[in-house]
Amino acid sequence: MTRAFVSRLSPARWSIAARLAAMFAVATLVTCAVIGAALYQVLDRELVRHEDEELNTNLQNLVYSIQRTGDLDRWARVRAKMDTLTPPDGSVRFWVLSDDPRFLYGKGLDEMERVNQGEAGHGTLRVPISGRSYRTLSMRIGPFADRPPVRLIVGVDTEPFEHTLRAFLVALTLLTLGVVALVMALGWWIARIGLRPLQRLSAEARALRPKTLSQRLPLESLPVELEDLTIAFNGALGRLEDAYQQLEGFNADVAHEL
Repeated sequence: MTRAFVSRLSPARWSIAARLAAMFAVATLVTCAVIGAALYQVLDRELVRHEDEELNTNLQNLVYSIQRTGDLDRWARVRAKMDTLTPPDGSVRFWVLSDDPRFLYGKGLDEMERVNQGEAGHGTLRVPISGRSYRTLSMRIGPFADRPPVRLIVGVDTEPFEHTLRAFLVALTLLTLGVVALVMALGWWIARIGLRPLQRLSAEARALRPKTLSQRLPLESLPVELEDLTIAFNGALGRLEDAYQQLEGFNADVAHEL
């Protein structure tokens, strides 16, 4: 009982309609996966570009002010400007590193030495206290008047961008599964319709009896793919009819001799 059930579940025992539906589903899944991966990469690059643009805009907005600041009075204005540009949610943050403590700015300055610096001043930073990750952009600004050289760092919180990527991935996965299920159902339905000529051919073959061996299966209304099978079957019927007629003749001769 168990072996028979397992045998029916085996793909080798599936109907043609089920096999075609499964192949349609696999083809759709592969296609959607390839397209989804490409769209994910495009979205990721666009979000990174948007981050870089936001970083560069905020950096350039402060570089000009800091370059022309050479005393503490003007530095107080720069600090006020950075306070204004820092949103309450901390999605954008500013740090200024300097050997002179009077020109320092920003919270968690001890963590700034851990910035993973990359090319063109870009880097990443994870703040342990808040658990936030920031994409950073830094620039060294030379000395001016009483101000020593400083290092300006701008950070943008990556959580909104990562949330967008996660939401896109979830939506893409659900959409792909829905499309695969729909294609499988439509594929099964289309395959059932496409196999109707074969079902008619099977019904006509089952209707044949010894007294109707002279009949042949029609070729006119069949698809091209079934013509060879029908011709071979009609040939087998012709040979069976000849053998049956020879057997009837032999039986008649035997009965006559008896």
